[in-house]
Amino acid sequence: MKNSFVINAPAKINLHLGIGARRQDGFHSIESIFLALSLCDTLEIEVDFENCSGETRITLNSEELPCQFAKELNEIKPEANLAFKAAEHFRKKTGFNAALDITLIKRIPAGAGLGGGSSDAASVLKVLGSFFPELALHPMAAALGSDTPFFLDTGAAKVSGRGEILNRIYFEPLKLVVLKPEFSSATARAYALFDSSGICPVKPAPVPLRSLKNPFPYTNDFLRVFLEYGEPEERRVYAKALAALYNAGAQFASVSGSGSACFGVFKEHEQALRAAALLKTEWPFVVNCDSI
Repeated sequence: MKNSFVINAPAKINLHLGIGARRQDGFHSIESIFLALSLCDTLEIEVDFENCSGETRITLNSEELPCQFAKELNEIKPEANLAFKAAEHFRKKTGFNAALDITLIKRIPAGAGLGGGSSDAASVLKVLGSFFPELALHPMAAALGSDTPFFLDTGAAKVSGRGEILNRIYFEPLKLVVLKPEFSSATARAYALFDSSGICPVKPAPVPLRSLKNPFPYTNDFLRVFLEYGEPEERRVYAKALAALYNAGAQFASVSGSGSACFGVFKEHEQALRAAALLKTEWPFVVNCDSI
């Protein structure tokens, strides 16, 4: 018997991200607001119960991404892909041995701070977890990455700890434009830069959960570090990206996660569409999307 699934794996932005000092376990404490986006990858998963080989095959389709970002993803070995790691971790914890054939249609670029890999991993866990209704998926997701537990559901959440402590909240839908410059940002390198900057507090500042009114009360501690301590080209590009979003009419603009994607919040859908069309003439990846 074969079961086939199609599941969308949404991206996210960090509307707010405060970072504390490095903990004894090597992680940093954070205080953040995660918003899931309509921008998504799609996973087509076939579960073959007639084949108990325990084999996981993964096929990557990155044709919808700009060439330079598709090339970056295609260079990742299948066993290093988080969707593959999620399947293998699930097998280890449950003994699940049905063969899996995963086709991963990528629309979320890597190294962008948009959580694409974590979302793909959570989607695999949700599909496989559907065969074990009593199974707790959160511990498995947390073992795969700090962002992964968020993607077991959609919507918005106040996030703390190293990212695994979630409090689901209502957040009014936002009209967004997301852009990514040509370079990617490695999370480990971003945290190393944060640590070496000497500005890290012992505890991250509390999340400002107030209604959406100008001025927006949100910040991203990585953005400050990038603009003050990043490489000259990095500083220039981030400043240029934020200025471009504001000049296109954004009410608020920031970087997502540890970069390199930036986003702008727009008041009206048509305004966001016009802004995206304008920004596409200069930036390699621009998408108009909503928080969901």
